[in-house]
Amino acid sequence: MVTERYTITFFDLDCERYTADLIAALWDVSAEKIYEENNIYVSGDIYIGYSARQVNEKETPISIAFSIVSTRSPVEVQSEVDFWNAYQLVTQGIRSRLGNPCMSLSKQEVDFFYFQKL
Repeated sequence: MVTERYTITFFDLDCERYTADLIAALWDVSAEKIYEENNIYVSGDIYIGYSARQVNEKETPISIAFSIVSTRSPVEVQSEVDFWNAYQLVTQGIRSRLGNPCMSLSKQEVDFFYFQKL
């Protein structure tokens, strides 16, 4: 099935403060809230990355970046528009809880295959 994959990446987060567990908890809070309102749960796979950049004395040379990847399952959510609207609300919620950090968002068209456990 052809569907969409969305990736949001939050940059320049403090390595000492933010962990994958915290990001997952924040995502779940936002996703649960939107699920209660719209009956669409936006799941996400979390990936951690680090960026090194030129800095001055006041900045840390390495910062952490979290990417969260969500793929719409056409079986669960038939409407691309409905999923996109729910996705936007979830990402706005987590971004707000993170203090509105620098971020990027990408959308890809992908072939999606899902196999149930036998």
